[in-house]
Amino acid sequence: MSAEEMANTDDSLADERKAAYIERAIRYNIQRYMDLVGMNQGDMAKVLHVSRGAVSQMLTGYSRLKFRQMYLAAQALGVSIDDLMDPSYMAQADELAQKMFEIQTQADELTQKKFEIQTQADELTRKMSENLHDTQQSATSDSNELALSGAGAGGTQTRYFVMPEMNGLALAPHEC
Repeated sequence: MSAEEMANTDDSLADERKAAYIERAIRYNIQRYMDLVGMNQGDMAKVLHVSRGAVSQMLTGYSRLKFRQMYLAAQALGVSIDDLMDPSYMAQADELAQKMFEIQTQADELTQKKFEIQTQADELTRKMSENLHDTQQSATSDSNELALSGAGAGGTQTRYFVMPEMNGLALAPHEC
């Protein structure tokens, strides 16, 4: 294949892509204008002299648009064929859809992070509760041991008594 033939093939592919893009814009705009004027597929089917299913296929891309259909649709919708071929509304919708997708992706990521943080917080709460429980058991055990060790003879527990003439506390004399 010569360089000229390859260039023509590249141009042909580019033209085909452009035509497919404009055809998609026409479909989008027909649906958009139908929504704006309150027309449903059944109403459009009557205008185009086809079935409602044929309109559905035309709008979804399962069937190719014909110029006659574009002309009749434009007339019924009160717009020009140029309005139907204008890709700007479709491009805005595509851009908005992309932004919404990005925002949803970010929201999903934040939800996952929130879940991970909540899981970590729950784990820390569980560990703190276990440590508190262990500390309370240890303190209860220590106070029981202290009470038992001071109750017997020769214990080291300090005793206090009230001295009436001073209205105060005094240490008991050391017992032998």
